[in-house]
Amino acid sequence: MIQRIQSIFLLLASLFVLSLFMPSVALATADMSKSAILPAFLQDGIFNLKDSDLLLFLVLGAGVLALISIFLFKNRKTQMKIVALMMIVSLAVAVIAFWLFYHNTENIKEGVAHLDYGMAGPFLSIIFGSLANRAIRKDEKLVKSMDRLR
Repeated sequence: MIQRIQSIFLLLASLFVLSLFMPSVALATADMSKSAILPAFLQDGIFNLKDSDLLLFLVLGAGVLALISIFLFKNRKTQMKIVALMMIVSLAVAVIAFWLFYHNTENIKEGVAHLDYGMAGPFLSIIFGSLANRAIRKDEKLVKSMDRLR
């Protein structure tokens, strides 16, 4: 049973963070029927990865790190480090997306712009990354206890 559940958690983490590349997934939306002056990234009514090169790069990095860590099952210590790095990058995606949205949008108080369900992707990636790290640590402990028995 070693390594099965971690792979599933890591695959789910990569799917959630890479789902932000889908055109229908938005980080935030704006109500275009209300007359308001919107920032440049919300002129089309949708804030997604195409609006920020930094977010695009970070999301791609987090997704690739999660996928790479699946194949590092023989070296659990390195796998835990890569998963921790993926969680940090996912957290950076969430923080930068929140900052870009709240820093550049004065119309939030008027109800013109609001966050969308795409903002949950990085947080779900962090949750599944921490579950994978926990399972990897448990396997590492199991292997060490088996080595002591030999």
